[in-house]
Amino acid sequence: MKKIHNFLLASLILIFAIILWLAFSGYGGRIMAGISTFSASDPSYQEFPLGNNKTIEISFNNSKEMDYLLVFRAEFLAEKVFKGGGQKDYDKETDMRQKAFIGEVVTSEDNYSFSVDAYLDNKLIFSKEYSQKSANITVGGAKPDDKNNLARLRVFDLYSLSKGNYRFVIHDKSANNPYFAQVRTKIGIYPDRRIRK
Repeated sequence: MKKIHNFLLASLILIFAIILWLAFSGYGGRIMAGISTFSASDPSYQEFPLGNNKTIEISFNNSKEMDYLLVFRAEFLAEKVFKGGGQKDYDKETDMRQKAFIGEVVTSEDNYSFSVDAYLDNKLIFSKEYSQKSANITVGGAKPDDKNNLARLRVFDLYSLSKGNYRFVIHDKSANNPYFAQVRTKIGIYPDRRIRK
């Protein structure tokens, strides 16, 4: 009887420890939702406005071989999918336009493009081109800077990186488009921490 009691007690302690880990690690919400998202502790994105031919650099030291994601984030500043805040106020045209912009639905539009040059210890290891019509690894929702806006993210690529010092040079090649003024775009490269079903 004492062995059963000790086993049950140990099991309860283990379950409680797992619940605490899920609550404080940032994974709990992702597992319960059953979707791939990114936790608040992930590195921040860099501002990457489109249509200005801007170049940004992202540098980091990779201490072990691991996968990294190229993530593009768009926050829609003016257009509201739910104009009155309720489901009945759903604007399908706006929703489809935003989903097309982020690559969630197929579109004939190709409004933006950019290139990525990757350097390992200052030696060019690859160059890639991306655009609105490029294939996705995944798309989903993102936390907006302004809670009144809707933000979406798009994972353009996955890089399997060995140990070393990396520098990514990302150059916007988009032609100017008035719609860009309504969208705050950012980009980031960081470890693949997605929770997969």
